[in-house]
Amino acid sequence: MESTTTDSRPTHTALRVILAAIGADPGELDQILATSQHALIVFCSNRRITAANRHAEALFGYSAGTLVGLAADQLLPPRMRQPDPPPMTPLADTMQLDLPGIRRDETEFRVEWVLGSVRVVDREWFVVILSDREQVDRALDALRASEERFRLLVDGVRDYAIFMLDANGLVSSWNKGAERIKGWTAEEIVGQPYETFFTAEDRAANVPRELLASAAVNETHETEGWRVRKNGERFRANAYLAALRSSTGELYGFAKVTRDLTEKYRAQELEKHLAIERAAREAAQAAEERLRRLQSISAALSEAVTPHDIAKAVLDLSLPALDASGGVFYRLDRDGTALELIAQRGHADLFLTDFRSIPLDSSTPLVDAARRKTAVFYEDRRQLMVGYTQFDAVVGDRFKASAALPLMAHGRLVGALAVHFREARTFSPGEKSMLLTISEVAAQALDRAVLFIAETDARELAESANRSKDQFLAMLGHELRNPLAPIVTALKLLPEDTSSARARDAIERNVKHLVRLVDDLLDVSRITQQKVQLQKHRVELIEIVEHAVELTSPLVDERKHHLDVTIPRGLFVYGDSTRLAQVVANLVNNSAKYTERGGHIAIAAAESAGRIELTVRDDGTGIEAAMLPHVFDLFAQEHQSLDRSQGGLGLGLAIVRSLVLMHDGTVTASSGGRDQGSLFTITFPRSDGATSAPLERISPTQLPEVSRRILVVDDNADAAVLMAELFQRSGHHTAVAHDGPSALEIAAAFAPEIAILDIGLPVMDGYELARRLRELVGPIHLIALTGYGRSSDRERALAAGFDVHLVKPIDPATLRAAVTSRSS
Repeated sequence: MESTTTDSRPTHTALRVILAAIGADPGELDQILATSQHALIVFCSNRRITAANRHAEALFGYSAGTLVGLAADQLLPPRMRQPDPPPMTPLADTMQLDLPGIRRDETEFRVEWVLGSVRVVDREWFVVILSDREQVDRALDALRASEERFRLLVDGVRDYAIFMLDANGLVSSWNKGAERIKGWTAEEIVGQPYETFFTAEDRAANVPRELLASAAVNETHETEGWRVRKNGERFRANAYLAALRSSTGELYGFAKVTRDLTEKYRAQELEKHLAIERAAREAAQAAEERLRRLQSISAALSEAVTPHDIAKAVLDLSLPALDASGGVFYRLDRDGTALELIAQRGHADLFLTDFRSIPLDSSTPLVDAARRKTAVFYEDRRQLMVGYTQFDAVVGDRFKASAALPLMAHGRLVGALAVHFREARTFSPGEKSMLLTISEVAAQALDRAVLFIAETDARELAESANRSKDQFLAMLGHELRNPLAPIVTALKLLPEDTSSARARDAIERNVKHLVRLVDDLLDVSRITQQKVQLQKHRVELIEIVEHAVELTSPLVDERKHHLDVTIPRGLFVYGDSTRLAQVVANLVNNSAKYTERGGHIAIAAAESAGRIELTVRDDGTGIEAAMLPHVFDLFAQEHQSLDRSQGGLGLGLAIVRSLVLMHDGTVTASSGGRDQGSLFTITFPRSDGATSAPLERISPTQLPEVSRRILVVDDNADAAVLMAELFQRSGHHTAVAHDGPSALEIAAAFAPEIAILDIGLPVMDGYELARRLRELVGPIHLIALTGYGRSSDRERALAAGFDVHLVKPIDPATLRAAVTSRSS
């Protein structure tokens, strides 16, 4: 079964041929053993020898048939044997081992083991070719004794390149192994210099001559490196160089034995590469696992809202991921002077008592790390206790290693995290990276939570203040309207003689001014809360402007202004005509207030690109550039003097902007500066078709007044008495009460058909009184007349059973219309 292959390792090739033959026909094993020139043994996975040929028996000094049944390990010296070795595993390819062997007489010798395996039926057979390494040494000894004998010997060795050099380093002999390994025939290489077998860089570095010189001095020299074949291919070689001397000690040449290690070297390099790849793969898997765990922690933190949620997520997810046995999570207190414990895992109860709050000026591992804003890793208990012996009782033997991590967000300390481990450890770069990343994401989450809490508190405070403001405005409106109501009523009752006309006009003008101020206050409240209900319909712009001019005429006339209106017909907008008239009126009133007496105000409109542009221009005091961006802000007034000659609260333009935006419009202000006048420009989308039918205005009833029994209830005595007198002059019968119980007592005898009730009554409010009156007198027309004018107040009044909701002060004509609107 000898192989004639040119494989660089003929023993391996021969074994592969043998394994293939056995695999094809296990029955050929006996024939193979009998005919092979190699020493062969066969054993199974439990290392028990099942077959051996005569060459193997002779190599180890056993008689025929005595190797079978022995453990293969018995061919090794006792020191090399493994106690209870595991079963052999199949080999992917042949492998070579250089191990000492032991003969039956217990003498050791060097053996080359070339091992392979083959599957036979349901079991694995292991086949070994064995070679005596000492034949090479014997060959060298023989060479020194006889060059001819050396030639005859080395020509029979095919696994080694064995050749001789003369004293000058020229090749003088060449065996078959050298021809096979290096590629040159003897005729081609004999007489060539030793340098022929070396790489260009080794020749340049004079390596060949240095090796010869070393062998000449030391008698032998063994080295390993790259050599060159005839075809230029490099191979890895183990080379043994021995000096040859005559009996007189004269150097006459060198013997060279070279072994091809290329496959072994490549296998070793492959193993190194595989080991590097394996380590990289394991590192990548570890990094992937860390990333997965960090993603899980980050996902949990993204849903955490409070510091307690964050602490729980960090400790419950991080500690198992790090194989840690405990941890603590602190946040910086509001004053920034101490760490407050949020949550902990794995500590004794004493910890909760003594370390619930830790001042930043104290000295603990975690506080020191937080104060220095630097993470610290304690790899064993000894490191942890240096300078912190006070923790002995707390930590005890529970933890041996710890990581102290400051929680930093945007360069600010927001808290601290400590992670503890039961055993001492060396923190790997990956573990440190994971701990630092956890501390970073935890810090960001904690910072968000603190900001969220602060924002929530601020929002709740603002909402509370806003509610208080709304309640205050409602109460203010009520309290202002209450005294206005009797004033308005009294005006209607004053005799219309010429002597008091000026006084009447002054009172009426200032009452209207007060009413407008109260309405502005309540309008701002309703608009900012988005509680204004717009009654939109298609309306012509000129109607809106005419209504606005009517509203502003008292102020314009009083200040002797010249008002020019240029509004073409056919310009329609879609909106609430009342509110739009309020917008234009507010702009005209603003111009009137800030224009000197006798000034000019112009209202104009035009269409451009499907939008309607309305302008209000004046030649008044103008607006300085610094004030222009703020003219539409609440309570904004420029150059307000102590005498407040312009009047108002700075609400009109704020209301304008809000109402214009609610109509999908824009409003801008411009001015050339002080004394250069002002220009306000409003744009609205043009309405080309009827989007809804115009709302019918509810006008005062046209029914003639019929005498009714009217009960007036108001805790303001002047308002109640004057109102009753107003209705008496119209032919009605009236009764007056100033609180709920007296109203019920009067109603029992008076049997009113109509009741006008104030809401804010003492003892019993107007809502309760309305319900009691219906129970007492049956059907009755109920009118709420109150200073509470919000839409929610109106809705509550109607829900309580009132038929009409009116806001003080009320025009007497409107009040009479509400009374006479009841069918006779």
